[in-house]
Amino acid sequence: MNKRNFAVGSKCSDILEFAVEKGFPLTITTKKGETWQVYRSNILALKSNKIVLACPVPHRADCQLEIVPGHEIAISFKKGYNKCLFTSRIISQKPFELEDGRTIPAFELYRPEQIEKIQRRHFDRADVPPGEPVPVSFWSLCGPEEQSFQGTLINLSAGGAAVSIETDQIPLWQENCSCYVQFFPLPDQDPLLLQARFRYVSQVDSPRQHQVGFQFVGLEADEKGRNLLRRIARVVGVYQRRNKMADIHSHSSRRK
Repeated sequence: MNKRNFAVGSKCSDILEFAVEKGFPLTITTKKGETWQVYRSNILALKSNKIVLACPVPHRADCQLEIVPGHEIAISFKKGYNKCLFTSRIISQKPFELEDGRTIPAFELYRPEQIEKIQRRHFDRADVPPGEPVPVSFWSLCGPEEQSFQGTLINLSAGGAAVSIETDQIPLWQENCSCYVQFFPLPDQDPLLLQARFRYVSQVDSPRQHQVGFQFVGLEADEKGRNLLRRIARVVGVYQRRNKMADIHSHSSRRK
């Protein structure tokens, strides 16, 4: 994932036109204070230098998006084997008339000059290699107290992670609570500090062990986040290669 892939000019326009024609659902990511907010929408129409989007509905726990002219938002959607990303700024809010005559709430933003395409395989999930435990710390942004919890990384992708925890480390959080997750993915590397959403907690085989799931948010919204996304993708590639080598070694040992 070292070489970045951008669609510019007519290729950028072709992607947008295809997204309108097929009615692709898209994700809007924006920051409110220190917390990333996520919304679902779709492209209604293209104009000479504008994109018309349906006013989004909040995704799960998010509040309503404030349509503020000049405010920057990030857009992402899936197309084929790629995830397409771009940022733009809001122009104004105005109703949009559909072909059947109905009018729906909508807003306009500037058309991007380029769209970054990231192969969806970079969002694949990989287990942590055996014998290489990765301690994880996580804490909530939902309440006044930032109590830290501890666990061990089970698997990782650019979209999120699963963490093993002891029963006494189960956080009493609501689903989609905003939190931070921090861990050293590989020895001798700087830690990854990622904003996430608490998605679930489930019991595993041992009554004293549980698994919690996190969804990373905000990685597509700015250059810092995309650098983190690419770094996670590289770590996942390392995990996959080490797991493959461990499988080969295991099969070889059983044959002896």
